[in-house]
Amino acid sequence: MSYPHLSAPHAARTGAQRTSAAKSATPKSTPNVNSAMHDCVDGKAVAKPATAWTVRRVRSSSMAAASARKAVPACLYDDSAPRTAPAAAPLVPPAPVESLPLRKYEVLWRGANGDILDLSQRAPATAVFEAAFSALARGALIATPNGPVAVEDLLPGDLVDTVDGAPMAVDWIGSMQVTPDAVDGPCALYRVAADSFGFGRPGLDLMLGPNARILHRAPALRSYLGTDQALVPIAALADGISVINVTPMASVRTYHIALAQHRLIKVNGFPVETYHPGASASAQLPPPLRAQFMALFPHIHELGDFGAMALARLSVGDLEKLDAA
Repeated sequence: MSYPHLSAPHAARTGAQRTSAAKSATPKSTPNVNSAMHDCVDGKAVAKPATAWTVRRVRSSSMAAASARKAVPACLYDDSAPRTAPAAAPLVPPAPVESLPLRKYEVLWRGANGDILDLSQRAPATAVFEAAFSALARGALIATPNGPVAVEDLLPGDLVDTVDGAPMAVDWIGSMQVTPDAVDGPCALYRVAADSFGFGRPGLDLMLGPNARILHRAPALRSYLGTDQALVPIAALADGISVINVTPMASVRTYHIALAQHRLIKVNGFPVETYHPGASASAQLPPPLRAQFMALFPHIHELGDFGAMALARLSVGDLEKLDAA
């Protein structure tokens, strides 16, 4: 995908990132004199080089289940083979989460050793899950110290500019496919016209996902929150002129990114929040769902690891009350 409005250095970096990501999946041979395996050359034992990897693919739970099945004796699955009745197991009622619709989520994150890891996992297609994967549409330009970079070209470990502080490294990137004919789940995108919220805000037309939240300033907020700034869902600002609800004609990949702390970043020059599950996530995620949810964030261990929120969030109803006041 090309971006004609990027300068040559920025475009070069985008291409370099793709090349770097491809190279990182190629094994590099490094000498390992402690290896127990040797070749014989001219009658002398020569240590074989070990294979070093910088990117690893993490298997989803369905793949792991398939591997576990292979390890079970064939007689348990072959009707023609003699079998012994297994010991009776206590009956456990199915968990309610099994009846939830599922969708596939894609995750990239940075491991503790700096490796870039990836995961493809099916999980419930509910609002709390989808909110983590549907804020930025493909092609959104993220401000970085080296210039704007398309969200699909970002990698964990890349630095991005924050609105109110120093650049921070990307820890996690999530994405999913949004289809216009989906019965369940989000299908609408929002196009924010250039300069709708002031000069350069955004600098170019910006396509946001249904779960994007942006910075909203209003003096009336001070009496409610003690500050004139809050985060509002982009859907609350749809007016058919500056912010237009768009149903894509074909499937579109949407993204969200998480930093070590909740922050605002500039997307096409427009302040958009990074991912945070919010204060209500704990109530929305009973134990069975919470385990599936946290499995999509392998770089942390519990909801508290997302840290504090940078600003308060307002709902569509909150904005309507504010306008009516």
